[in-house]
Amino acid sequence: AAMPVCNPDCSAVTIQRQVGGSLASLFDMVSETVRNRQQFARKIAGLTATGRALMEGLRQAGAEAGVPVLVQGPGPVFHMWITPRSSIEDPRTARTEGAERYAAFAEALVRRGVRPIPGGRWYLSAAHTAEHVAQTVHAARDALVEVRNAFPASTTAGTSSPR
Repeated sequence: AAMPVCNPDCSAVTIQRQVGGSLASLFDMVSETVRNRQQFARKIAGLTATGRALMEGLRQAGAEAGVPVLVQGPGPVFHMWITPRSSIEDPRTARTEGAERYAAFAEALVRRGVRPIPGGRWYLSAAHTAEHVAQTVHAARDALVEVRNAFPASTTAGTSSPR
């Protein structure tokens, strides 16, 4: 049914009749919903910023270690490869590109107290802090040096075998 056009008091009474119960309770519920959505949006923005900081830190760690690193994704969820490519869009390439080097990198991270997901996928949670990012980037830098030493040609061609 269409609402009649009338002043705000009349509209409030009409809404109350249609929804039943207390209009004040309805406004409280709407207000709480808006606050919750704003709080959620702030959490997502913080999580995205933390993810982007980690992504940039991993790129920098690769540059400092002399190992080509490709990191792409929206922030809280991203993928990392050890490759000279500038992007990867094909799912088959995403699964295979630099897989041996990434596996060595992941093992080196585990030895340094960082538990990556196999295959290059990274997920952040709201529990991750700037301190976690700094610790992970430090461990990644050292792990990438280890990979560089194990795969000496990986800094250019990306196709060599370990020593």
